[in-house]
Amino acid sequence: MYTEAEGKCGSMVSKSKVDANNKWTNSNMKIINVKIRNEQAEEFKRLCELNGDTAYGVLKKAIEDYIEQNKPM
Repeated sequence: MYTEAEGKCGSMVSKSKVDANNKWTNSNMKIINVKIRNEQAEEFKRLCELNGDTAYGVLKKAIEDYIEQNKPM
């Protein structure tokens, strides 16, 4: 993959493709931040790893489920 630091492509992805992907991501995606206590974060990470999950996957699924359960009929 193209990396700006190296200025080259490692997996044959052109800089224009990377730029197009970044433009799409910036226009269509949001980052949600959450602050939780250190102990909770470490326990969450530990349990995700123990269960073979990623934090991203667990949180994304929780958000999708919440939206589905709470959207107006």
